[in-house]
Amino acid sequence: VKYIVESLRWCDSVVLVYPTWWFNIPGILKGMFDRCFVPGVGFKYDPVAQARTTGLKNIKKVGVCTTYGFTEEEVVKAGDAGRMMISTGMTMLFAPDCQVDWKPLYGMQGTQPQEVRAKYLEEVTELFSKW
Repeated sequence: VKYIVESLRWCDSVVLVYPTWWFNIPGILKGMFDRCFVPGVGFKYDPVAQARTTGLKNIKKVGVCTTYGFTEEEVVKAGDAGRMMISTGMTMLFAPDCQVDWKPLYGMQGTQPQEVRAKYLEEVTELFSKW
């Protein structure tokens, strides 16, 4: 945890790569968030002003590469809790103009043809080459 917190304090970007499980992030990733984005790191609370301020204004970009077992339509219908948490809640801890680049790969429950996976990797490479 100490290494991650130290890294979060100097980095300008965070990239998350994970499988989406039941429309959310894996428990181990949520546990890392819970241990690292604590008061004094992810945010600071000013009791006089009774306001919370971000603790990680240095982070200006978040990139997410994730796979889903369901189709995009099914994920949207279910609410895509992981995407909502990262794109809205988590970014409140970062720079006010933090950019989120989301690169999903849907339909992994069955067998994805090699061409689909290869195209996805090309798109990920292109996306992050612009960072």
